[in-house]
Amino acid sequence: MNMQQSIMSGYQKFFTRSGRAPRSEYWYFLLFYLLLNIAVQLLGTYVRTHGQSSTPSILLSIVTMGFWLVALATVVPMLMVTVRRVHDIGRTGWWVGVSFINGLLLDGALGYAIFRTTIMHNTQNLQAGLPSGGMAIVLGILGLIGIALGLTIFIFTILPGSPGENRYGPNPLDSHATPVSGREIDRS
Repeated sequence: MNMQQSIMSGYQKFFTRSGRAPRSEYWYFLLFYLLLNIAVQLLGTYVRTHGQSSTPSILLSIVTMGFWLVALATVVPMLMVTVRRVHDIGRTGWWVGVSFINGLLLDGALGYAIFRTTIMHNTQNLQAGLPSGGMAIVLGILGLIGIALGLTIFIFTILPGSPGENRYGPNPLDSHATPVSGREIDRS
C-alpha cells in the first residue's frame, strides 16, 4: 500500500475500528498526519508573527483555519487506523482507547492545575504556577502511564501482523484480501 492508498483508506474507513491494517497503511497515514500537523503549526506561527489587519493576512488566517479543521478531522481516522493496526497483531483496540483517554485525563489535569494556580495566585511567576502535592503526584502517574502505553502501542505497530486470519478478520496482505482501492496490494 502506498501513501495515497493509505490516506484514501484512512478517510474511507473514517469510523471503522473493525478489521486489520497492515504496517504500510498505518505508517503512511501517520506520516501524512504528522506532515499535516507540521504544516498547520508552521502556517499558524507565520500568521501569528506576520499577522496584520490586511487582506492577505485575513486570507492567510482563513487558510490556516481550514488546515486546522482538516488536521482536526484527521484525528479520528488516525485513531481508527491505529486500532486496526493493533488488531492486525491480534491485540484489542482498547490499548489505543485507554492510551487516548489517559492523554485526555493528563491534559485535563494539567490544564486544571495551571488554571487553578494562575487564578489562585494571580501571578506570572513560573515557580508559583507549578503543581505541587497531590496534583503533582496525579500528573506524574498519568505521565508515566502515558509513556508506558505509548511505548507499548509503538511496539505493537512495528510488529508484523499475525499470519492468516485472526479474530479481527483476514490478513490484509493475503492475496485474497480485498484492498480498499481495488488494486493489487503492494507487499513492500
